Amino acid sequence: MLLTSRERINNIERLSGKRKPVRFLELAGLNPLEGRAIFEEIDDFVATDEEWQELVEFYNGNPLALELAAHHIKKVFARNIANFLSKGKPIFANIKQLLDWHFERLSDDEKEILYWLAIHREPISITNLELDILTKTAQEKISDTFDSLQIKLPLEKSKYGNCFTLQPVLIEYITEKLITTVCQEIETGKLQLFNNHALLQAQAKDYIRNTQSRIFIEPISQRLINIFQTQKNLENYLQSLLENIRQNTPLLPGYTSGNIINLFCYLKTNLKGYNFSHLTIRQAYLQGINLNDVNFSHSDLTQSIFTQSFGGIHALAFSPDGQLLAAGDSNGIIRLLRVADRQQMTTFQKHGWWVVSVAFSPDGQKLVSSSIDGTGIIKVWDIVTGRCIHNLEGHTNWVWSVTFSPDCQTIASGGNDHTIKIWDAKTGDCLQTLAGHNAWVLSVTFSPDGKTLASGSYDKTIKLWDVETWNCIRTFTGSEDAIWSVAFTPDGEKIASCGFEKIIRLWDVKTGECYQELPGHKKEIKMLAFSNDGKTLASGSFEPAVKFWDVETGECLATGKEHQTPIRTLAFSSDNKTVATGDH
Repeated sequence: MLLTSRERINNIERLSGKRKPVRFLELAGLNPLEGRAIFEEIDDFVATDEEWQELVEFYNGNPLALELAAHHIKKVFARNIANFLSKGKPIFANIKQLLDWHFERLSDDEKEILYWLAIHREPISITNLELDILTKTAQEKISDTFDSLQIKLPLEKSKYGNCFTLQPVLIEYITEKLITTVCQEIETGKLQLFNNHALLQAQAKDYIRNTQSRIFIEPISQRLINIFQTQKNLENYLQSLLENIRQNTPLLPGYTSGNIINLFCYLKTNLKGYNFSHLTIRQAYLQGINLNDVNFSHSDLTQSIFTQSFGGIHALAFSPDGQLLAAGDSNGIIRLLRVADRQQMTTFQKHGWWVVSVAFSPDGQKLVSSSIDGTGIIKVWDIVTGRCIHNLEGHTNWVWSVTFSPDCQTIASGGNDHTIKIWDAKTGDCLQTLAGHNAWVLSVTFSPDGKTLASGSYDKTIKLWDVETWNCIRTFTGSEDAIWSVAFTPDGEKIASCGFEKIIRLWDVKTGECYQELPGHKKEIKMLAFSNDGKTLASGSFEPAVKFWDVETGECLATGKEHQTPIRTLAFSSDNKTVATGDH
């Protein structure tokens, strides 16, 4: 008995095999010459050999599809195949009806895979496709879903059979279905397909991403503008969808937020002031997009791509939990980066020139920054909103260093005007001005117990200040050149200093004695920092090099030479093993 079928018959497949009574033979499509014969039985058609080949290959040589196409081209395009290929819709009514019948028989999991295969536009492995799928259940069933899908529809396989894609006619059909469904979902606000699939894949190859933008983002944008009448109406509506997610289902897993942001980017929407906080933003492609004053705080930016365009990095600070890194650059911009995936979360705008110092409050809620823009203004930022809370005005020129007290109540700053100023972190009021240095104050830091403030100056001295009285209680002398940076050990018993004299000095806080010198750098040492456990000291110099020292023995443990220009700043994470460095 010989039986033909559009799909494999599941309940007799177990009877097939080399020594079993049943054989399954997959019929290949017709070649261009055989496909052309179908058309010639219907009428005389006008086409070149190349056009015949394109037409037959598009329908994968399927005899029924070619017969339907022949009648359609005869009726609508006067038998001119070139006109059909250039102007017609390859998924015309009769073909669509046939494909609709197949599509409606599929399960939701099978449909999801078809949509993803259409989005990828090139063969993809099951393993890689699994990474796109949101639900754990669908991920676990993906192999079974592929098996059942291949029974119902022919999938194209790569040479070694480990990657899959769709036949051209199916790609066109699924693409149109996805575009139509997405537009309907956005109009009604019932986002399912739109949330489960990325219309554009930020990390894809350039030509794939550009194709996805042209095939999906462009027509969806145009149709939505027609639905909402103006681009502004559409932008406002899309913002309302994001606000609804933020208020009701923050960090909802899915692609909705990334898809909406990609639509904004295609529309060239001015994103200044937009709030994208507390959202799951997957597959957003933001290279070359102006993100000034855009809030990404507390958002999941997995698989999203940003422009990593920095000026020289002059200030770095890790958040207390080590999850965030603040970076101040020579353009006056502060960027907040997530350490885990190195993605930018937000930017703080803006100082007039180089940002030379940044520091988190110990509770991780605020950031203080200073600049050498000549205004003397220190800025205090809210980490969650990205807004500037206070402008601290009092210094008359460059402000080289800022820091929070351990109790988060006080900010200390040192500047070119030879003074240290103490500020109320809540109100922004200047509480005290400390005079004593006779040159620029380049570094200020509180002791871990918050009882002492240390300052380092261009005048070659370190001063200790009693936080209760703000009196100078000790001056360390002995440095032979300007001091750029001072840091307490975590136990508060020692201070490390560095600067223009190319050595690191370790000081006893109680006696003021320099008990150890760490030579090794060949040029000025701009910054140093202790690890949280107090075992390691990191130092960055103009060589450029970063060195790591054993605090107990004074031994240089390692030297990093990856920078090409002088190291201007560094910061030690609370994990005791991660150091960030920045150069100009």
